[in-house]
Amino acid sequence: LTGPYKKARMEISITITHRVPAERAKRLLLAAANYPDIVLKTPEPTVSISNIDGNGVTYLILFWVATHEMSPYYGKSLVYDALIKQLNAAGI
Repeated sequence: LTGPYKKARMEISITITHRVPAERAKRLLLAAANYPDIVLKTPEPTVSISNIDGNGVTYLILFWVATHEMSPYYGKSLVYDALIKQLNAAGI
């Protein structure tokens, strides 16, 4: 993208079992967040741990989408699709 454009920061929270090492989970989630073309490369997506409880480790994925290209919520949906595919491919 070039020139001025509007962008929106989106976030997704996802809980993954404790059995998956945190570094592996972060790598997979970041790869999925970077997959859809709608996700801006600058600022780049981030993944951090936001909680740990009996259900697993909760990760917070933050990313930006260009709002002039499509609805930010549709962009978020594309990232959800990429997350499902990435986690299924990894056997998680």
